[in-house]
Amino acid sequence: MLAYRIPRHGQAKDHRPSREKRRITIGENIGPQLPLELYHHIIGFIAHEEIRTLRSLALVSRSLQPEAESHLYHTLRFSNRKLPDALLRALISSSRRASYVRRIWIRVSVCNSLLLRDALQHLFNLISLSLEGYRPIDKILLSSCHFPRLEAFEWVGLDDESVYMKFFEAHPQLLDVHVEWPGATVVTPNILPNVRTVSGSWNSLRMLLPGRKITKVKADAGEGVVRRPTEKGPFPSVHTFFCVGSIPIPKVLELFPHVEVLKLQTICITADIVPQLCQAQFLTDLTLGGQLGKRVYQIDRIDLAERLFDSCARLKSVGIRDPVEGAFLFTRFRMEVPISFEEFWEPYE
Repeated sequence: MLAYRIPRHGQAKDHRPSREKRRITIGENIGPQLPLELYHHIIGFIAHEEIRTLRSLALVSRSLQPEAESHLYHTLRFSNRKLPDALLRALISSSRRASYVRRIWIRVSVCNSLLLRDALQHLFNLISLSLEGYRPIDKILLSSCHFPRLEAFEWVGLDDESVYMKFFEAHPQLLDVHVEWPGATVVTPNILPNVRTVSGSWNSLRMLLPGRKITKVKADAGEGVVRRPTEKGPFPSVHTFFCVGSIPIPKVLELFPHVEVLKLQTICITADIVPQLCQAQFLTDLTLGGQLGKRVYQIDRIDLAERLFDSCARLKSVGIRDPVEGAFLFTRFRMEVPISFEEFWEPYE
């Protein structure tokens, strides 16, 4: 049998804490309050790749949610089919989250084209846009998009020249462009007047280099430099040249006589490069990646570097990289010019 104790009149007590006690208890549970700027600074030490950590921080409190989401959505990468549509819908439904996105890399084959187009229209603060792959339906992706702050653009696999032209005309502020130009139409200088870095196939370089003050060039294949005429060169404004494919050094100096940073990824390194580089009067940093020739093994590598330093008055550093693993096999710096290892090498992007 259950017995109930009925309090007498006047004996009932309110066991809830008083208002002052509740205020003190709540204050003790919250802990010290910090400015949001300091939270933003602390969260900034968490890498953008730490998605789980940033998600957990976004669920701590409403005040921390915007700070955590600004890092969580800063850089997005759509490379597989794990919930890409759900993330696109989240960007469409929340203008705040869409405003956090600065860089995005998308493999278009894993996304719904209509949904992706609607999501891209909300990314007004986007700085870097990279797309990979192309389907006929993907022509609509950028048809109604405008990114006022966009600086870098890349679309690997696009073979429609008209899509490039419309996008370039709508975004004259672009600084970095990576394209695989499919046609033979030269892009006039009034289109992309501010671009400073061009990368892609050699056919793309031939269409974009003339008439512009390009400072950095990244070529995917060097063989096209030898096969195609160079009547539109030289290009004295280019100071940095990267090349993955094989290309003769004299041809590089013919096209880019004022080159300062030269990085050739695939080249047979022999002792003959010393007289070839004598013409590079402005060369400061040299990186060669490729197989070492027999003549290099027969001589001292330090002696090879010293000969390069004697031949090129402005040369500060010489490096030889493994073409497969990317690790340095040999590095040498001019002693009177101190330079850090991080300043010497920027990974090829």
